[in-house]
Amino acid sequence: MDEIIVKLLNMSIAAGWMILAVLLLRIILKKAQKRIVCILWGIVGVRLACPFSFGAVFSLIPSAETIQMSGSGQWRGSVIDSGISAVNNSLNQMIYRATADSVIHGVNPMDIWIRAAGIIWLIGCLFLLIYALISYIRMYAKVSEAICLKDNIWICDHVQAPFILGIIRPSIYLSSSMEEEQIKYVVSHEQAHIHRRDYWWKPLGFLLLAVYWFHPLIWIAYILFCRDVEMACDEMVIQNFDMEGKKAYSSALLSCSTQRRLTIVCPISFGKNSVKERIEAVMNYKKPSVWINRAASFACIMIAFCFLTNPLRVGVMNIVGSDGTDESPSVFIAGKLKNDGESGHVNAEGISEEEYRKIMELEDKSTKEKMDKEIIKNYPSREDIPYAVVYDEYRAGKWWGGILRKTEDFQLTGSNIYQAAFEGMLYERE
Repeated sequence: MDEIIVKLLNMSIAAGWMILAVLLLRIILKKAQKRIVCILWGIVGVRLACPFSFGAVFSLIPSAETIQMSGSGQWRGSVIDSGISAVNNSLNQMIYRATADSVIHGVNPMDIWIRAAGIIWLIGCLFLLIYALISYIRMYAKVSEAICLKDNIWICDHVQAPFILGIIRPSIYLSSSMEEEQIKYVVSHEQAHIHRRDYWWKPLGFLLLAVYWFHPLIWIAYILFCRDVEMACDEMVIQNFDMEGKKAYSSALLSCSTQRRLTIVCPISFGKNSVKERIEAVMNYKKPSVWINRAASFACIMIAFCFLTNPLRVGVMNIVGSDGTDESPSVFIAGKLKNDGESGHVNAEGISEEEYRKIMELEDKSTKEKMDKEIIKNYPSREDIPYAVVYDEYRAGKWWGGILRKTEDFQLTGSNIYQAAFEGMLYERE
C-alpha cells in the first residue's frame, strides 16, 4: 500500500505540471476548435493513467519522483526531490527535524503518515465510485418506463433534461415535456456526443478523478474537460448555422438548463453546465482560421513531447548533512561529485577498501580542527557503490577534507536507484 500511495502522489504531482500547462494553453488557444482542447485533456489523462514513461532532455516536468522512499521503509536523503533546489532544502529540513528523534528510537513517522494517507485515499476513492454506481442505477431506474420515439431516442416523464445513458449501446433520453421545435437541436447535440464517443471518455475521466481525488488541479481539469466536451459538441452542431439557427439552438440550451435541479445528476450522464458561457460561445462562433488550428495541433504535439516524458535524472544526487540539510544540487560524473553551490566546491570520489586503508595510515590528524560529516549518494547499481569516498568541502571560509566510509546502502522502492550513506571525520586543510 505504501508503494502505491507514493507512486500515485508522484504521478499526480507530475500530471499537475501538465495540467497547469494545459490551463495556460486553454486561454491562449481560446479561438481554436474545442475538439483540439479536448485532445489536450486526453493527453493529461494518458499521463495520469500510465504508470511508466521514458526520460527525455526536452521534458518540462521538474521531477518524476518528487517523493522518495527507501526499500527498508525508512526515509533517507532527499525525501522531497521536486527538481527545485529551494523547495527541496526547505521541505527536507522540515521533515528531518520532525522525524529525526523518532527514527533514532526505531519509529518512523513517515511510515505512519503514508499508511494513514493510504486509508484516507481508499475511503475517498470508494466513496466516489460508489456514488457513481448509485447514480447510474438511479438513472436507469428513472428511465425504466421510457417510450421509444425512434431508433435510440427515448422520451420519459421522469427526465428533466436530455442526457445519454449507456456504455455499450448509448441511448438518448428526452423529457416528454420538451417542445417539438427544440427536439431536433437537442438530438443533434446528443448525437454529436455519440459520434465523438464521449459516453466512453467522460466515465474514464471520472474514474481518474476517483483515483486522484486528493489533487485539486485534477478536479479543475475534470470540470473544464466536461465543459469543453459540451462546447465541442456545440461547435460540431452549429458550424453551418446562420444567426437565426444559433438563436434557436441557444434557446434550446436555455430551456434545458432551467429544467435542471442539479448540476450533475450522474457522473456518467451528460448534464448541461456553464450554459451562459456556452450560449455566448454559440452566438459569437466563427470558424477558426487554418493557422489557428495548426498552431493548436502543434501545441498538442509539444505538450505530449514535453509532459508525457520524464526528466533525465541519471547521476543526479544530493549530499545530506548530519543536520538533515541538503547542499545545493550536484551532478555525478564518472565517479565524482562536483558542486559549485553556496557551500563552495565539493568533490567526492569513490575509492576501494585498499586505497582507504592506505590514505588513513598516511593522514595526519593530530593537530587539525575536525567535524563530523555524513552524506548520502545515489548510484545506478549496488556494484557501483565504493567502499569509501574522498570528500572535500569549502565551508565557512575554510577547506575541509577527509575519508568517509560507507555505513549502509539500500535500493529506493519502485526505482533502479541505490542510495549509500557515508560517514567520517573532516579535517581542516592547510
